[in-house]
Amino acid sequence: MLVTFDPKNGKLTLQRVGSFQEASEKSLQLRALPPSSGPRSL
Repeated sequence: MLVTFDPKNGKLTLQRVGSFQEASEKSLQLRALPPSSGPRSL
């Protein structure tokens, strides 16, 4: 996944790249890594 953030518009964009395909019973999860704590699910 390619993830970009436009701070001017507050817009987060995710694009699937490459040929990776998760299994039908699985899902992808996006997490933030804040400097002051552990990973957070978005």
